[in-house]
Amino acid sequence: MVEAAVALGIVVTAVSSALTLVTVSVKAEKESELGIVAANLAREGIEAVRAMRDSNWLADQVFDSGIADPARCTAIPVFDPSGQTSGFWSLDYATTGFGDLSSTVWRYTSSPNDATLGLYVQAPNKPPDTEATVFKRYLTISSVCADASGNETTTCGPCAATSHKIGMKVEVSVRWNVVNKQRNLKLEEWLYDWR
Repeated sequence: MVEAAVALGIVVTAVSSALTLVTVSVKAEKESELGIVAANLAREGIEAVRAMRDSNWLADQVFDSGIADPARCTAIPVFDPSGQTSGFWSLDYATTGFGDLSSTVWRYTSSPNDATLGLYVQAPNKPPDTEATVFKRYLTISSVCADASGNETTTCGPCAATSHKIGMKVEVSVRWNVVNKQRNLKLEEWLYDWR
């Protein structure tokens, strides 16, 4: 009887240890997956602004045309899969940050031609055929200004009269929750008018 109780204790300990390991492993895998998506969403925000800058150059326009807003610095990148409105990417400056509905990242759950199925997007309002994800994202775009001595500063809005705009500082902030824990990620890129 004692041998059976000892054997049962060993089996229970082994099984509970294995279950704990599996549970922790699944949780870590999910957190890792969400972290990868968040990093890609942050990088996408920077690449959207870079694509808009490069498109302006190709169209022989000022490098920050359609990107900079003289009154506000926070925006969301809006992707138009059809490219019908103003190209594929545009910025919406109506967001105020993470507390705003527009900072929500949506994911297409259905699509008439499956071209956008699973695509993550942002828009001022919920797009049709999408559901909210755990992610929120917004961009902060500041002017990079240089004075006559070449000293660089950043500011929200236009540069001071004693300097001129030579680029943009783009910061992307992404926030998501994992098991009631808030996670934050911020990426920054300085994009210059080097043309």
